Amino acid sequence: KEGEGDDFYPVKLNQGNPWNGFWNDYDDLCSGMGGLLGVKLDDESRKVVSVLEQEDIMHNLNLLHEWYQAGYINPDANVSGENYTQCFFGNGQSWPSEATNQAKSQGVDEYIYVQHGDTILTSATIQGSLNAISANSANADAALQLLQLANTDTEFRDMLRFGQKGVDWDYNDEGLVEQVEGQTWTTGPTNYAQANYFILTRAIDEAETKYDEIKSQNENAKESVCLGFTFDPTNVQTQIAACSAVWSQSAKADLLTGAVDPEERVPQLLEELKAAGLQEVIDEAQRQIDEYFA
Repeated sequence: KEGEGDDFYPVKLNQGNPWNGFWNDYDDLCSGMGGLLGVKLDDESRKVVSVLEQEDIMHNLNLLHEWYQAGYINPDANVSGENYTQCFFGNGQSWPSEATNQAKSQGVDEYIYVQHGDTILTSATIQGSLNAISANSANADAALQLLQLANTDTEFRDMLRFGQKGVDWDYNDEGLVEQVEGQTWTTGPTNYAQANYFILTRAIDEAETKYDEIKSQNENAKESVCLGFTFDPTNVQTQIAACSAVWSQSAKADLLTGAVDPEERVPQLLEELKAAGLQEVIDEAQRQIDEYFA
C-alpha cells in the first residue's frame, strides 16, 4: 500500500466474493449454515457451537476490519458487484501450480502461492464434487451409463471439460489438449465437479505437476471428527431459513469484507440469530450427532 497511492487496494473484494475460507476450521455438518454453526475439525467431543462466538473467528474478523480501515481493501467491497482483476493479494481453494494460471487471468506478472492451513476433508467438501442419480429418475439405467462413461472414458471426460473435440480443441502431437485457433474454451459447470478429475488430459498451459499436486493434497487432507455425518434439517427448516436470511441479508457481506466493526456488529447479530432460532438448530444438530456417534 505504501507508495502506491490512496486509490491502490491490494485486496479487492465484492459483495458476492468476500474473504474466502473464514470457516475452514469448522465443519458445518452439511447444514448450509457455514459461519453460523459448526464443530471444530479436531474437537473429539463433537460439540456444536455458534461459530461467530468463537475467539479464533472474532480474531480473524477483527484483523480483516483492521485491513479495511488501513485501506488495504476497497472501500465499496460490501456493496460492490464488480468482478475485479489485477488483484495483488487474495486467497482461495486451489493447488500450488494454479497460481500461474491465476496470474495470467488476473493480468499480473506472478503470484506466490502459500498454503494457509490444512487441506480439509468433511462430508460437505466431498459432496462438492458428488454425482448422483435421482431416486425419481425415469431413465436411471441411462443415467448410470452416462456416469460410468464420464468416470472412465478420457476422451468423453475431456469433452465435458473443454467442449467439442475437433471444433473447440484437439490433441496435439504430445497428446495434450490444445485450443483450436480462433475458438475460446467452453465454459460450463465447475470441471472438478463433473466426474473423475484424474482421467482428464492436461491442457498445454497447465503444469506437469498439476494432478500430482491435487492427489497429494487429497491424500494428506485433515479429516473432520464428524466425517460421514450429514445433518438432517427436517425438524428445524423454519429456523434455518430465518437464520440464513438474517446472515445473508444484513451481515455476511459487511463482516467478511471488513467493512464493519465486528466488536459492535457481532453482538447485535447474535441477538438477531437467537431470535431467529439459531440455538434450536444447534440443539437439533447436537442431538443428531450424539445419536450418530453413540
